[in-house]
Amino acid sequence: MKGAGLKMKCGNRNALRRPFLLTEAFLITVLVLSGVTASHQLLALTLKPALQGAGSTTEVKCMEPWQVAYPGSTVTFSLQIKNNGSLDDVYVLYVADPGLPNENWTARFYFDEKRVKSIGVPAYRSSMIVLSVSVPETAEAGDYSFRVNVDGKYSNASVVLTITVERFERGIEVTCPFQSQSITTGQTVLYPIRVKNRGERTESVFLQVNRTTEILLWTLSFSQSQVTLKPKESLWVTLTVESPTIIEEGEYSIPVIASTEDGEITVVLPLTVKIYADYLLEIVDIQPINPQVTAGERVEIMVTVRNLGHSPLTMVKLQVNSTGLPNIFVIPADVRALESMKSVTFYVRITPSVDATTGDYMIYIKAVSEETESSVRGVVVSVVSAIPWFWITISLTVIATAAAVIAIQRVASRYSIRIRR
Repeated sequence: MKGAGLKMKCGNRNALRRPFLLTEAFLITVLVLSGVTASHQLLALTLKPALQGAGSTTEVKCMEPWQVAYPGSTVTFSLQIKNNGSLDDVYVLYVADPGLPNENWTARFYFDEKRVKSIGVPAYRSSMIVLSVSVPETAEAGDYSFRVNVDGKYSNASVVLTITVERFERGIEVTCPFQSQSITTGQTVLYPIRVKNRGERTESVFLQVNRTTEILLWTLSFSQSQVTLKPKESLWVTLTVESPTIIEEGEYSIPVIASTEDGEITVVLPLTVKIYADYLLEIVDIQPINPQVTAGERVEIMVTVRNLGHSPLTMVKLQVNSTGLPNIFVIPADVRALESMKSVTFYVRITPSVDATTGDYMIYIKAVSEETESSVRGVVVSVVSAIPWFWITISLTVIATAAAVIAIQRVASRYSIRIRR
């Protein structure tokens, strides 16, 4: 109809603009214009809620979907979950299709610094969550992609994230300002060792000595056998080396091995110790000074031997030589070890034969060991003849008997003369 018009009026206009969760009824006034006349009509309007999930959409966004990390580090992704639907929704959070590379990788979701596995988002709202991914120490260099899934009751969404694992620049350095030192046998020497982490990650370094056969019985100890160093950090440790007291002279190798905890990096520091000996063996006393012995009997000479050097001696014994006295014995026969500045006493037993010629005999005494020997000392032993007490007794008896016979004869002779007169 020409010149006609239609206007509608609702008492609550904003009510028509929001989503409806329940069925609601509204009264609408309709104004009909026709020419110069107008009329009002009252209409009833019933609105029903939309079907569940109808038109619902969910978005997941990440502003840093591709990040770089190193083995042993943790990567965080900030995720925005947006609910574009007309209904509130609760979303289950997980990683799958593809998932993490292996079980050594871990992923955890956090909301407001609390760990969560699901999150609710109101209609037409968004929420921020944080995904924390732990990269294991054993991760190889490369690109690793995985999918974050957000599954709601009415709609789902996902986003693919990528982590590029780069290898740390790694390296350790072990140095010593005195790689070669000299000591006498049985002494102790200290080696200051500097351990430095030249890499870009924190390293635990283990120190040990490769014990070869020649240093198997040595005493070796570190002030710290394990150190933890931050990138570019260094630390001093001390290696204490004590050689055995009985050892040959020469140069000995002490290889120090430094290894990282995973065994990927190993360096060797070659140290050497030169063992030199200070041997000095002397006879310090002989008693008695001028021994005397009767032929057929025994005399004992006490000889004191002392180690005046700084190195121990082994198989110490006496050598006694004499051309005229054959029956010479030394007790003990030998001493297996004699420490520095220690003494030992030997007993030299001499037994001349009964028919030995009397006189002075020279004997020569020398102390010897496996390593050295002393100077020779000479001792004069006087041999005297044995007194023949048996024959002396017989002779005295014979003399006494003869004297008695003579005396009797004299008495008898005098008595017989008197009788004759």
